[in-house]
Amino acid sequence: MSASSGRSGFCDICSHANNEHTFYACTARGCRNEFKICQTGSHQEFNVDGKVYVLCDWCLDHPYSCIWDVTSMPRLKR
Repeated sequence: MSASSGRSGFCDICSHANNEHTFYACTARGCRNEFKICQTGSHQEFNVDGKVYVLCDWCLDHPYSCIWDVTSMPRLKR
Protein backbone atom coordinates (compact mmCIF):
# COMPACT_ATOMS: atom_id res chain seq x y z
CA MET A 1 0.00 0.00 0.00
CA SER A 2 1.39 3.40 -0.87
CA ALA A 3 0.13 6.90 -0.18
CA SER A 4 0.05 9.81 -2.64
CA SER A 5 -3.54 9.34 -3.71
CA GLY A 6 -3.35 12.61 -5.62
CA ARG A 7 -6.49 13.90 -3.93
CA SER A 8 -6.52 17.51 -2.85
CA GLY A 9 -7.62 18.97 0.46
CA PHE A 10 -7.41 17.67 3.98
CA CYS A 11 -9.07 14.85 5.89
CA ASP A 12 -12.07 15.90 7.99
CA ILE A 13 -11.18 13.28 10.60
CA CYS A 14 -7.40 13.42 11.20
CA SER A 15 -6.59 16.74 9.47
CA HIS A 16 -3.76 15.24 7.41
CA ALA A 17 -3.58 15.92 3.67
CA ASN A 18 -5.83 13.66 1.59
CA ASN A 19 -2.74 12.96 -0.51
CA GLU A 20 -1.40 10.99 2.49
CA HIS A 21 -4.40 8.65 2.42
CA THR A 22 -5.18 5.62 0.32
CA PHE A 23 -8.74 5.06 -0.85
CA TYR A 24 -10.17 1.59 -1.50
CA ALA A 25 -13.58 0.76 -2.88
CA CYS A 26 -15.81 -1.49 -0.80
CA THR A 27 -15.67 -5.02 -2.20
CA ALA A 28 -19.32 -5.79 -1.53
CA ARG A 29 -21.23 -6.27 -4.77
CA GLY A 30 -22.91 -3.08 -5.94
CA CYS A 31 -21.57 -0.95 -3.07
CA ARG A 32 -19.95 2.37 -3.98
CA ASN A 33 -18.59 3.34 -0.57
CA GLU A 34 -14.89 3.78 0.11
CA PHE A 35 -12.40 2.99 2.83
CA LYS A 36 -10.02 5.84 3.66
CA ILE A 37 -6.72 4.78 5.24
CA CYS A 38 -4.29 7.38 6.60
CA GLN A 39 -0.66 6.42 6.19
CA THR A 40 1.15 9.22 8.01
CA GLY A 41 1.80 7.12 11.11
CA SER A 42 1.23 10.13 13.35
CA HIS A 43 -2.01 9.92 15.34
CA GLN A 44 -1.01 10.46 18.98
CA GLU A 45 -3.84 13.00 19.37
CA PHE A 46 -6.23 10.05 18.92
CA ASN A 47 -4.32 7.91 21.46
CA VAL A 48 -2.90 5.71 18.70
CA ASP A 49 0.66 4.80 19.62
CA GLY A 50 3.31 3.83 17.14
CA LYS A 51 3.58 4.35 13.43
CA VAL A 52 0.48 2.48 12.30
CA TYR A 53 -2.04 3.06 9.55
CA VAL A 54 -5.52 4.06 10.70
CA LEU A 55 -8.98 4.04 9.14
CA CYS A 56 -10.44 7.53 8.88
CA ASP A 57 -13.57 6.37 7.05
CA TRP A 58 -15.13 3.07 6.02
CA CYS A 59 -18.28 1.52 4.64
CA LEU A 60 -20.90 1.38 7.38
CA ASP A 61 -22.87 -1.34 5.60
CA HIS A 62 -19.82 -3.57 5.06
CA PRO A 63 -17.20 -2.49 7.65
CA TYR A 64 -14.69 -5.24 6.76
CA SER A 65 -15.20 -5.51 2.98
CA CYS A 66 -11.89 -4.03 1.93
CA ILE A 67 -9.08 -5.57 -0.11
CA TRP A 68 -6.71 -4.47 2.67
CA ASP A 69 -6.98 -6.31 6.03
CA VAL A 70 -8.67 -3.73 8.26
CA THR A 71 -9.81 -6.02 11.07
CA SER A 72 -7.16 -4.86 13.56
CA MET A 73 -6.61 -1.36 12.19
CA PRO A 74 -7.49 1.52 14.59
CA ARG A 75 -10.61 3.43 13.53
CA LEU A 76 -10.86 7.19 14.09
CA LYS A 77 -14.49 7.84 13.20
CA ARG A 78 -18.01 6.64 14.03
